[in-house]
Amino acid sequence: MDKNFVVIDTEGKDELTEIAIIDAQGVLIYEAFVKDHPSNENIRLKLKTRQEILTEFLAIGQFNSIVCHYAEHDVKIISNSFKKLALPWTNLKFICTFELAKLTFTNLPSYSLEYLSKYLGLKIKNKYFNPNFAHTAKYDALFTHQLYLKILLHHHA
Repeated sequence: MDKNFVVIDTEGKDELTEIAIIDAQGVLIYEAFVKDHPSNENIRLKLKTRQEILTEFLAIGQFNSIVCHYAEHDVKIISNSFKKLALPWTNLKFICTFELAKLTFTNLPSYSLEYLSKYLGLKIKNKYFNPNFAHTAKYDALFTHQLYLKILLHHHA
């Protein structure tokens, strides 16, 4: 199994508002929320400027494959944020669990993270996927990590 991967999940419509990074062992190694963004006004910890977050993300991401569920969305948010701050966009290696799941588990009615997590019986802290907690970067990244491990197991079986 490729040990040089991290799982990330981002939140935001056009620009980054929140990010979580999980290492290959499933441990949260980075979480940050964009300071002064309206959706983060009740958050007191882990607030950083978008530039600080992107710089720290790059330091982690440039040496790893970056696993995301529906990577197209995360790539768009991250690259838009880089462009807006005039930071150089580095060629990073992204792996998409949405696309891999379509190849691995054919003919499912959905390939959403929620559907796949329930279909495969994935759990975090002995709890199944709960849509009420979805769409926070940390929660989605933890389930994406579980999903990626399941896909890797399936390919090595």
